[in-house]
Amino acid sequence: MGLQVQLSNATVQAQLLALLDALRRRTGLAVLLITHDFGVAAEIADRIAVLYAGRLVEEGPAAAMTAAPLHPYSRGLLAASVMFEAAGAGRLVEIAGAPPDQCEALVGCAFAPRCPAAMPRCRVEAPGITASQDRRVRCFLGVLQGRRRFPPQCHVDRDPFKVIHLTGRVAHHPN
Repeated sequence: MGLQVQLSNATVQAQLLALLDALRRRTGLAVLLITHDFGVAAEIADRIAVLYAGRLVEEGPAAAMTAAPLHPYSRGLLAASVMFEAAGAGRLVEIAGAPPDQCEALVGCAFAPRCPAAMPRCRVEAPGITASQDRRVRCFLGVLQGRRRFPPQCHVDRDPFKVIHLTGRVAHHPN
């Protein structure tokens, strides 16, 4: 079953999230929630996966992801969320720049043009996935130093989350 909902009313959003969470817990089914709102994800999810330009950039337990996101895009999403502002962490922050054109082949890290910490290497080489016991991040910043590093073009099949990076171009559908 697929459901697409855009909610601007906070009360209705809270009620729908509570209903989804209750349904998930009662039935034991999984819910795949796609959102740009880190606060919404943290409220309902056990684990959060952050994608940028169709690539997994970070994945881990919701509590760890909201307490200390590792990828610059994850940090930007958190800083741009109402949850961040409500916690007294400061004003909402906008992520500068625009997402890449998905119809063009991506070179390097897709987030590099918008990343405040980008290095020259980020613009020409796609980072692999660095993994710890419960977190995965795709970044050269070395945030998980000493952890197992997977090359950019790999297939990792480990529970609870499958990471599959396929080579080739992906066309972006505007809807």
